[in-house]
Amino acid sequence: MLHDSQTTLLCVPTRFELDRLRVLAPEAVAPERWAGVAVIGFGPVAAAAAVSRLIAQRAPKHLILAGIAGTYGAASEAGSAITFGSVAMDGVGAGEGAAFVRPSTMGFPQWEGKLRDDESAVAAVFDRLDLESEGPELLTVAAAADGSAMLEARRARFPDAVAEDMEGFGVALAAAMGNVGVSIVRGFSNVAGNRDPKTWAIDDALGAVAEWLER
Repeated sequence: MLHDSQTTLLCVPTRFELDRLRVLAPEAVAPERWAGVAVIGFGPVAAAAAVSRLIAQRAPKHLILAGIAGTYGAASEAGSAITFGSVAMDGVGAGEGAAFVRPSTMGFPQWEGKLRDDESAVAAVFDRLDLESEGPELLTVAAAADGSAMLEARRARFPDAVAEDMEGFGVALAAAMGNVGVSIVRGFSNVAGNRDPKTWAIDDALGAVAEWLER
């Protein structure tokens, strides 16, 4: 889905990611290209709070969340970037490990109220939101997977997810509550669970993100 860049706010989670994008492709993240370029913070809570404030201050029509993520696929995917059609949230619920219970099972929505400009319906958001772009599902987590056991547990709970990030669901919920569309593009810097930064492809991943932004 195409949007007018002059009414689109570009959101990047960390200063590190934005600084690398400015080195790799300065024209893709130039402030004059967008309604604004903002660092929104690390993790779902900071990102949701920052985006809520930005929507109130700048009233964009659309948001793009851009940055790196860990793929649930093969190592060969590192360095590529994709957009997502939905985003889910893991970690909100009860228990941990195999005993973890999701909000949908508990019957407690994370949010129950109006979303977007639909005044006729009350939405119950448990742990999944649709996005404006086409693509697979992204899983938002509060802590990146530290190995194969954590990774496989998450894949068992969310079998449709192909990658994990730490901001997407918070941004998507804040945008939906603020009547703003949102797209998420993530470059795969590593296979989720691999915590050795020396093996990551951060610049390749962000370069692929920049190519998407330029298009």
